[in-house]
Amino acid sequence: MSPTTRSQSMASTSEDTGSTIMASPSSSVAKSGSKSGTLYFYTARHSDTYAPFSQWYPCTFKCPTSGITYTSTEQYMMHRKALLFAPGSPICDKILSNSNPASIKKLGRQIPGFSDDVWERERENIVEMGNYLKFSQVDGLKDLLQGTGEREIVEASARDRIWGIGFTTQQKPEEKRDQWGLNLLGKCLMKVRETLKLEEGGQSD
Repeated sequence: MSPTTRSQSMASTSEDTGSTIMASPSSSVAKSGSKSGTLYFYTARHSDTYAPFSQWYPCTFKCPTSGITYTSTEQYMMHRKALLFAPGSPICDKILSNSNPASIKKLGRQIPGFSDDVWERERENIVEMGNYLKFSQVDGLKDLLQGTGEREIVEASARDRIWGIGFTTQQKPEEKRDQWGLNLLGKCLMKVRETLKLEEGGQSD
């Protein structure tokens, strides 16, 4: 698939209510491995280099198909989740009118008609698309993500085994790889990184 086709496919793609996508950023610490090793992230604090990798990182980007402007990828994810299960529900507007990620996450748990099977099928596409929009539109973020090279990107969240690995950096996660969670957020970020790389390659041809 060409970079252009892949981007269009992502743009046309339509939260686990029981899991924590991001625990409170203020209670976390972000660390990275060596330049050639695993890169661990977690916090959304602006003082941390990889804060933009967090779903809670405040920024603005627009969905080209709907024209809606979002204030974080957490908001994007929850709004898309609401549209997936309850497109006519007031919860959709409530999510869009709220810019606090913690409050938005709580609203995401109130979406009616939720189905685990449907969400498991759609969640990665939604989060990948949200991060593609963020990293391709917000100044400096594309360079930050591409600057990670081929490094493995891992969300070091002790509370989340779906979007993270279920361990903090202080818990020596490298020694417990066989116990890691799914790290879906890290995988989505690496897919976005590859998409941006392919797009740049196509533009230079």
